[in-house]
Amino acid sequence: MGIGRPLHLSLLAVNGLGSTATPSPGVAQGVLLWGEVEVRLPSSPGPVEVTSIFVLRPEPGELHVPLSLLNPRGVHLDFQAVEVTGAESLLPERMDPSFRLEEVREHYWEGSVRLPAGSEVGPDSTFLQVSYILEGAWVGSEITGRDAGPDGHNGRVTVPILVPRWVPTDPKPTTFRARVLVPSGLTVTGSFPSSFLRQPDPGQEGAYEMGLQGAPAMLILRIAQGTGTWFSLEGILDLVVVLILLGMGFLGIRHLRRDMG
Repeated sequence: MGIGRPLHLSLLAVNGLGSTATPSPGVAQGVLLWGEVEVRLPSSPGPVEVTSIFVLRPEPGELHVPLSLLNPRGVHLDFQAVEVTGAESLLPERMDPSFRLEEVREHYWEGSVRLPAGSEVGPDSTFLQVSYILEGAWVGSEITGRDAGPDGHNGRVTVPILVPRWVPTDPKPTTFRARVLVPSGLTVTGSFPSSFLRQPDPGQEGAYEMGLQGAPAMLILRIAQGTGTWFSLEGILDLVVVLILLGMGFLGIRHLRRDMG
């Protein structure tokens, strides 16, 4: 199943790119216990593979898992598998025929997938597993300006995430985990909505890992061919913080010396 037509979205106009889940007041609903997404980048602009898993605790009597998706301009999602199971598997294999998505307003989709008959209600009994391929997610091979590098392979990768509209009741910094797998020769120089907890050496094959308190609507990555440049937004902000701390320390020492004199 694919979302084929381009959806027109200005990322700057989105009012928050965190979780799209919106609980209904006073209505009993299931809970997101934890989730993770794995994003596999190609060595140059091309299809991006996404696999995700969410561990859920449905309320008794619930029949469906509600879903939502925020999709930016020009990104096409080709769903390979969407299934709800009673146990975690290595890769989702089945496209559940009950899976539905509908554009309820521009750029924003909602839908659901049916819970298996006789699903148990427990902390680790319901797994939502999804895999899809993104086309048009990597922007940079044909653009100019700050997103383009001299070799034409630098740019930005936008990864929309199909998420359940159930929220965690006890969110922790790693309730949701994201892993971005990159081949040798690429470096992720920036990320949104959070920085990485762990990452390989610049230009080396490996996994960039991020932790969040909830499932985000999308990930945005800055990509550089080779080792990239230190002068990323994160690097500049880190430098500013260091300079401020050094300045405060210098002023404190001067003040202390003046008092002692």
